[in-house]
Amino acid sequence: MWMTKRRNFMFKTQAYTNPLHKNQAIVLYMIVFVMVMFFSIYVFFLPMMDGTTLIHKVLNGNIYRLFGLVMFYLVTTLTYVALRKQRLDAAAWGVLAMWFFASNYNTVVFGYVNAMQGAELLLMIVLGGLVKGRVGIVATTLLSMTSLAVGMILRRNVTQQMLPDYVIAERFAQTEITSIMPLMLALFGTGILIYLFVYMNSVVRQVGAAEAVTDRMMVSEVLTQIAQKVAERAGLNALLNDIVERINAQFDFVYHVQVFLIDDTGNEARLVASTGAIGRQLLEINHKLLVGSVSVVGQVASRGNLIVAHAGTPDTIHRQNTLLPETQVEAAFPLRIGDKIIGVLDVQSKASNAFSDSSLLMAFQAMADSIALAIDNVSQFERAEARLKENQRLVEETRQALREVERLNERLTGRVWGEYLRGIAHDVGTEIDFENQQKNPITDWTTTLREALQINQLVQEQRDDAQVIAVPLRVRGRVIGAMEFELDKNNPFSPEDFDLLQEVSERFGMAVENARLVDESQRLAQREALVNQITSRLQAANSVNTMLNDAAASLRDALNASKVVIRLGTPPTPNGGGSS
Repeated sequence: MWMTKRRNFMFKTQAYTNPLHKNQAIVLYMIVFVMVMFFSIYVFFLPMMDGTTLIHKVLNGNIYRLFGLVMFYLVTTLTYVALRKQRLDAAAWGVLAMWFFASNYNTVVFGYVNAMQGAELLLMIVLGGLVKGRVGIVATTLLSMTSLAVGMILRRNVTQQMLPDYVIAERFAQTEITSIMPLMLALFGTGILIYLFVYMNSVVRQVGAAEAVTDRMMVSEVLTQIAQKVAERAGLNALLNDIVERINAQFDFVYHVQVFLIDDTGNEARLVASTGAIGRQLLEINHKLLVGSVSVVGQVASRGNLIVAHAGTPDTIHRQNTLLPETQVEAAFPLRIGDKIIGVLDVQSKASNAFSDSSLLMAFQAMADSIALAIDNVSQFERAEARLKENQRLVEETRQALREVERLNERLTGRVWGEYLRGIAHDVGTEIDFENQQKNPITDWTTTLREALQINQLVQEQRDDAQVIAVPLRVRGRVIGAMEFELDKNNPFSPEDFDLLQEVSERFGMAVENARLVDESQRLAQREALVNQITSRLQAANSVNTMLNDAAASLRDALNASKVVIRLGTPPTPNGGGSS
């Protein structure tokens, strides 16, 4: 824990929110740490050609080496601060400056002993490409060539100063400038090659990124069109056919597209949409595959993971279809709703490298997930629409049944009331003249009463001295009569009055029906009592003749009959058979 905190304090990367920038900062921290460590070892411990260390020469007053040493540690400090301040660009240039003062500075100031010292310049070009890309390569190449030229200019002065002191000075002075020219060419060529390498790598990344963006845009366009189809409430078959045709048209490397849906049993993946004339043939033969079978679609439907299979390889699970002989690679993507696999999107191509890009596979899987969601939405809508139609059909059947019941009730009510009124000895009705205080139990059918009875609606008529209103009386929708009112012609008949009459007529009909039911109940009770009385008299008789006499007398009383005949036995037949 303590070491972790110490490392986080020294190499502060928590402030970097971008993962790429954070990794770049870590690399720069490591380069700074390694350069400081090795340069410090070189300064304080490693002897130079004359047997002394660099710090010894600095302490003896060598101003050039002191300047290089101070500049290295100063640039190191500034680079470290830039990293902690999240200034990656400045830190990268600081790393290149550290390398220059650690290796190239002394070589430039004190001349080149031999061409092998130019390796430090090559390393600076490589480091420039690493930390700053193409800009770093150009800058370090120019700096290396300039350093080499300046070093060659200064080397003769350095040689003259070194002759009295060093044995190596003689060999150093004999080095011709022509021996440095191959190194300059090597520096220039190395810079160009590294630049071209970085440039081509950048171009490849840009092309790959552009292709990935293009693929994502085409996938997004297909998804937008799918959403539009779903919004248009297109049927499932129309939606799936449109999807496969659009995928086939959008991606030029696609040879054939089809969609399989798993049936309700979960055992078979049935082809429901396929492109072109071949697709129509497959649909006509009801093409289907077993879930879990040795095929790309069967395995994807079983496992739920996308599979890319190449044709012609020994261990491939791709099954050659005679209708699709040009297929070189087949990619299948599961159609998932949560954890449930509802089908498979199968895409085939003539190009063997069609699905080698992982980003393309991810884009197609995202499209498959969206297709699955669209299928689920359309299926739910179709099921809801089917339930709605079924409910509407049931409601209509119920309404028809209710209308039939109402019609039968109306007919039955009319028949019952007809029999009831015929059973009454006199006509039922009344007329009350409130002005003259007269009441007539029987009234004739006026014109308005007849019209209200016939049309089953309120009738309003204006007369010279009054306005007449007739309202039908209904029982369960059946008109059983009407009532009429004479009102002052100067008193307008308002809608509230109309509602009042309608409600009173309905209530009156209910009350009359209740009264009829009471009368009917009483009549049935009287008949039942009479039947029981006759039955009791018959059961009390002790002989057949007595029973016949009692039965005749009881029926005479009940029916007011003037004559009653009761005969036992059967009438004689024409050939003389039967009993008398």
